Amino acid sequence: RSFFFFFCFRFRLLCKIEDLFTKMSDSDMSDLDDYFPSSSGSETSEYDTTSDEEDSDCDYSLKDARRWVRLDIKNLPMPLPRFPFLGQPGIKKNILDASNPLLFFELFFDEQLVLHIVTETNRILILQGITIKPDISLYWSKNKLIKTPIFGKLMSRNLILMKIHIQIQNSEKKWPVFFDLMEKFSSVYTPERDLSIDENLMLFKGKLSWVQYILLKRSRFGVKLFVLAEAESGYIHNTIIYTGKSTIFDKKYENYGVATKSVMTLIEPFLGKGYCVIADNFYLSPELADVLIQHNTDVYGTLRPNRRDLPENFNKITLKKGEIAAFQREKNYSTEVASIHTANCSETDKKVIKPAIVMNYNLTMGGVDKADQALLCYPTTRKRQERYYVTIFRHLLDIAIWNAFILRKKQLPNIDNYNFRMNLVKRISEKFHVTAPRSAKRQKLQSDCPLRLTARHFPDLVPSTSSKKNASRKCIVCSKTKVRRETRYQCNECDVGLCVQPCFRKYHTADKF
Repeated sequence: RSFFFFFCFRFRLLCKIEDLFTKMSDSDMSDLDDYFPSSSGSETSEYDTTSDEEDSDCDYSLKDARRWVRLDIKNLPMPLPRFPFLGQPGIKKNILDASNPLLFFELFFDEQLVLHIVTETNRILILQGITIKPDISLYWSKNKLIKTPIFGKLMSRNLILMKIHIQIQNSEKKWPVFFDLMEKFSSVYTPERDLSIDENLMLFKGKLSWVQYILLKRSRFGVKLFVLAEAESGYIHNTIIYTGKSTIFDKKYENYGVATKSVMTLIEPFLGKGYCVIADNFYLSPELADVLIQHNTDVYGTLRPNRRDLPENFNKITLKKGEIAAFQREKNYSTEVASIHTANCSETDKKVIKPAIVMNYNLTMGGVDKADQALLCYPTTRKRQERYYVTIFRHLLDIAIWNAFILRKKQLPNIDNYNFRMNLVKRISEKFHVTAPRSAKRQKLQSDCPLRLTARHFPDLVPSTSSKKNASRKCIVCSKTKVRRETRYQCNECDVGLCVQPCFRKYHTADKF
């Protein structure tokens, strides 16, 4: 007979457990002694001397509720009822035009936040996430092979870097931009019942004392983040930047470990409302489960078998295929802890029998991973950003765009991430665009255009500027012979200045001119 050793978190379960023990034979109980050491006499007497009044009321302490017990897997009790859900999920702001992506984006980057950062930079950073280049200066390159002239028209390279530098650096200690955005993520949208918590690694390889190395992450090097996301959609509700001992946690949980402190700080606004936390074995422990249950919050996820407060020799049990002792032996061990599941199993699409907790965990744990994967598709962050606060700002911009996309998708489901970003860039450009002024410095002559020897090249007048009506440019052919000559004509296709005769013909016909 297979038995399930279940970690009981709810007080009401003990009433059902005692009934099950009375139905089990002595031989059944003796078969289990090899798995776990028998309970001490004091603990046994505590159960034996429980009064009838206590049995009827199921009024047990939390210590009793977290006692390890033995259950007959063929005669399991019904799954425990979940805490009543008191949340009111949904968007808390009115959107006048759901087809306008800028309205969703401005839920987070509103006028108040623009006082800290410059709105003009947003459209460029979003576009950089779509048009990825290895170095930021290449976005303003004049090289025909890689040039993207739209960036130069929107803003000069030095201006965008200066604006980000001034607004973020002056406030790096107080992090006003970060906390403003976190507050907006929380107030704009209330998530559904299931919330997943996981860690994220923001790519950064610069010099910083709290850069982390996580081998299993795609980035491997970067700033570690604790992230709370809606399990279904991946909407990021809150984030904690891990800075070592100086990490900002809720002071109410300062006596707990880092894992418990991070979860409780993230989940604080949802305590007592019947939410359910799904986390992996880095966070989950009997200690964390105790605290969450006290606040009417359900929890389940994977658990390290060597955690404190687990039964002795728990991680040394030898199981046959299909046997369960809080973890099931299949190809790999998977230890789970839950407040809303029993040991019942279900058949998957591949005709494989899995515990219900494992199936639910696989369905709901991916909220943070879903957001992480989407952010990696169009990242505005760069591997070797000069300043860490610029990297943090870029990552916050990515999160704001992702959350805006999720909110719009809830209104208009038939839209993808790419088209949302492109429409957002277009809307920002239409609303805030001012033509970038030309530099007073002479432009450096460009290298040869790789298409200059092809057909369909025609001379055109150099367009006038705000300071010069009859504008001119250096002739690239004359400059090769060390002759300085200005011309009013250029080739628009090659974007170079050329004398009409004979330089235009030479440039487009001769391999070496």
